[in-house]
Amino acid sequence: MPEPVERFSPTPRLRADPLSETMPPGAPGGRTRSSSEVWYRTALEAIRTVISYDSTVTLSDAGAGTEKRVRMRVSWVRLWLCVAVAAVAVACSSPPPTSSTASTEGQELAVLGALTARMAPDGVAIEVGQPDAPTTVTVYEDFQCPYCARFEQVNGPELAARAAAGDIKVHYIFASLLDHKLGGHSSARAANAARAAVDAGGFPLYHHLLFDQQPQEGTDGFGLEVLVRIAASVPALNTAEWSGAVGVQAHQEWVDASHAAYQASQEQYPDGVPTVLIGAVDANPVLYDRAGFSALLDRAP
Repeated sequence: MPEPVERFSPTPRLRADPLSETMPPGAPGGRTRSSSEVWYRTALEAIRTVISYDSTVTLSDAGAGTEKRVRMRVSWVRLWLCVAVAAVAVACSSPPPTSSTASTEGQELAVLGALTARMAPDGVAIEVGQPDAPTTVTVYEDFQCPYCARFEQVNGPELAARAAAGDIKVHYIFASLLDHKLGGHSSARAANAARAAVDAGGFPLYHHLLFDQQPQEGTDGFGLEVLVRIAASVPALNTAEWSGAVGVQAHQEWVDASHAAYQASQEQYPDGVPTVLIGAVDANPVLYDRAGFSALLDRAP
């Protein structure tokens, strides 16, 4: 029997952080310790070892008071030396990105920067790719949802590449589910900024960056300053028109309509966000399985 797929459900429930160490090692979206973390843990163990080692410095011509002061000084010297060693280890142990990794990331950003987006014929979905692409992939997301961020991390690059090749077009529909469940207006503000990015010509890249730089869930973290800071990496959004639309929540009516479309979809697919359809095929069982998701895309008409 297949394992249940984690999503943010309309029904509140306890769930693990999808990017935490609770994920199985090597699993898609799972967290692997960086080399700096390994060095830090090693240095910390060294500090504990040195501190636990009881060494007494005895001066033959010193009284008990002098001997005690010397012991304390030696302990502090040991401690500060170990802290310094640990700091140097952490600072020096993180290798720079490999050229292949940097090249891949650069290619992905270049693809996103070249993609076009527009409003779909229904006036609600944001359409990315060529309008005449043979397959439509429908993606329901919430910009605050950590599982949506995980889906984008795992399968976003392939969706972008296939859209750029003309094989698919992607319809994005954004919910404000977490605003309703956790309070605040973070999801709605991010959705409004994304909608304004469609008009400005920078939606695909901005959509990626909003999930890539997603604030901690429940903090109402997508404030105006954060949205503008993220947009600084998208040249098309460095305009007074875009920042003005973000500042006055110009697309709130669309934000409400998009959330209503998400709610309507839940009658047939009551699993929360993310929910993904490839044509009429429910892709939810393979949301975080890159190979499985790719296979579904390959079988699409």
